[in-house]
Amino acid sequence: MNINEYILKTAFVNSWKSLGKQFVHVLFLDYLYYIILLLVGSFYWYRILPLFGAVLDSAKLLQSSQTFSSTQEFLTTVQGIGTQWSAFKWYSLGVFLVLFVNYLIFKYLVWMKIQRKQESFASFWKHLGFFALLNLIVILFYILVLAASWYMFVLETFNILFFFVVPLLLLFTMNVLHPAFMLQQNFVSSFSLFWNYGIKKFYLWIIPHLFMLAGAYFIMWFVSLFTFIPNIFYFFFYVLFFAAYFCWAKYYIYAVLKKIQQTRKLS
Repeated sequence: MNINEYILKTAFVNSWKSLGKQFVHVLFLDYLYYIILLLVGSFYWYRILPLFGAVLDSAKLLQSSQTFSSTQEFLTTVQGIGTQWSAFKWYSLGVFLVLFVNYLIFKYLVWMKIQRKQESFASFWKHLGFFALLNLIVILFYILVLAASWYMFVLETFNILFFFVVPLLLLFTMNVLHPAFMLQQNFVSSFSLFWNYGIKKFYLWIIPHLFMLAGAYFIMWFVSLFTFIPNIFYFFFYVLFFAAYFCWAKYYIYAVLKKIQQTRKLS
């Protein structure tokens, strides 16, 4: 049995053995996270994004001077565009902040439950602040990668990076860095652990991630069998099943990380 098979089999078994009463708490937290994410996302899509469309429509009117009967009408249109654009920017910023806070709090609480961590109130907010900084650094890093790629590569290559490579790398980074941070609860040590057990041992994560991807496709197929139920019930049913699956996936990722640590200590 090679090392990839060893990690895959033992970590998979351990991830199921780790499930207990804590899993219900983890599922509840993750379920709330996805519900808030989808509700806020829907609000943005249906209420705020149309403001941007209105700005574009108004901007098209400015391209033709024949559209306006007077200078006052022209100035009123320009002022309206400015107001709509300003509202769109501030609403978008507000939605981004709500989603980011939602992401930070629930992901931190979920990993606390998975690793059975206990913290005081002051310690919780201190570590949550470090967790926020850690996520911001990762996000800014990949934004810079995309910005550099825009100038370095042709459009076709950039599109591959934007839609495929960078999202996968970001997902991998967060999958390993989040449990690493909860293990260390130290900013510098988290990146050190990620470098040693994530980057250097990248090949050991390929099979687990392919396995989880296959599981996600299976869940998508399974829940599609229940489209006959009313839409509102299907929505909550859909979110519940995916939340449960991704909760288990976090247990699996944590089990893989622990196994990689053990094999390195034994080697």
